[in-house]
Amino acid sequence: MPELGLDVLRGLTPARKVGSGYNNGGGNWYPITNGYNTNIGEGDPVKISAGNINIADNLNKVIGTFAQVAYIDAEDKLQFKRNFVAGTSSKGTKVVFGGFTQPMALVYDDPEQTFIVRTATSSLASAGMVGRSFKLSAIGSVVNGRSQAILDVSASVGTSGGHMVTVVGLYTGRNSRWGTAPTAVEVKLSNPGYVNEL
Repeated sequence: MPELGLDVLRGLTPARKVGSGYNNGGGNWYPITNGYNTNIGEGDPVKISAGNINIADNLNKVIGTFAQVAYIDAEDKLQFKRNFVAGTSSKGTKVVFGGFTQPMALVYDDPEQTFIVRTATSSLASAGMVGRSFKLSAIGSVVNGRSQAILDVSASVGTSGGHMVTVVGLYTGRNSRWGTAPTAVEVKLSNPGYVNEL
């Protein structure tokens, strides 16, 4: 797993793949509507809507987490950025790749992928959280390209999987401990949305 300090850990940071399969990152490219009006940061959860990537909220099936965007800028240059800025469009009818002429989002979409997410500064985490599902807060808030989403430890529906992520364990990086605030935990998407279901 990545070694990240709690001061920089924000959003859903890919950790590992559950099971014995090879951990290859599980990233695929999906289109974003030209001019889509919402910021998406690296590590934000995303969904598919009408065939395009949109920011997800706690009521959606999540296809995965946003990694970066590619698009053609006003000077006909292919750009890769770690976050999507609201209103961004790809220039004219130029193909970005894959036959698409709109911005393309790289999404970590392996349903067996786990992620590291931290709690709010004042929120304690306990071993009793393992196996329970929780909401995220601050989805769509972006600072320096990075999602500011954090685990909302006050919003759990137990083991039914009704919220966005399910805690699978403690992140064992520096200063991350049960009973401390903030801390970081390893999570899986509770109800991942497969492309053919959305």
